Amino acid sequence: THNGFDLQTFHQQYNNQGPTVVVMKVANSSENIGRHNSIEQKVSSGHSKSRESFLFSYTLQLYKLTD
Repeated sequence: THNGFDLQTFHQQYNNQGPTVVVMKVANSSENIGRHNSIEQKVSSGHSKSRESFLFSYTLQLYKLTD
């Protein structure tokens, strides 16, 4: 992983940064998962609600282009 798996490192990178998108690749698969958070993430603020935040997943498929 680019930034590691440590929770403290995650919060150092993404807290107080405004809206964020996080994408993670599932090991040994072609599946990716992620989330869009439309509000600023803060450790001290507890839980927040937003109708614009969401989770997503997709499978990477490669297609060969032919002439």
